[in-house]
Amino acid sequence: MIKAVRCDKPSFREVRFKPGFNVILAERVGEATDKDSRNGLGKTTLIEIIHFCLGASTKKNECLRLKELENWTFILDMSLKGKDYSIYRNTLDFSKVKIKGDVSGWPIKPVYDEGEKKYILPVKDWNIVLGNLVFGLTVESTEKKYSPTFRSLISYFMRRGVGAYQSPFKHYSQQKESDIQTNNAFLLGLNWE
Repeated sequence: MIKAVRCDKPSFREVRFKPGFNVILAERVGEATDKDSRNGLGKTTLIEIIHFCLGASTKKNECLRLKELENWTFILDMSLKGKDYSIYRNTLDFSKVKIKGDVSGWPIKPVYDEGEKKYILPVKDWNIVLGNLVFGLTVESTEKKYSPTFRSLISYFMRRGVGAYQSPFKHYSQQKESDIQTNNAFLLGLNWE
């Protein structure tokens, strides 16, 4: 469960979530007309920050890797398997995540940084850990060709972009058929190997 989205910059407005179903809406004031937009208020950026902290790849000069956000650290407070964690990922040093919380029992052990009092894990390994904790994927299964991964599975639950909502079986329009079949078989509890 995601509990909060924070940042190390004071201009960022922290978002807190409550247990259960949460909805992010842009407020429409009484004076608004039909021509007033609710765009540019941060709804999509919030989803991108969550994906970023959950190990999504990034492209230079797009969304969170814009010059204006250089060296921002986004923090995701969440619970995984009944344990609380804070996940830190920086837009300048985006190849790793830093973690506060109990990492015992993880399939890949992060390195502890005594100075920062945080664990450090490459994003590639973070995705494997998330696959294990969230979907029960083993390290060995994620190394096989045509197997589900955390990133491919989470995209069904946290969709982003216009093409993400065109089909219940696809989370983006250019998704490969083998990816669709493997992920859907896994999510339906069918033998996907």
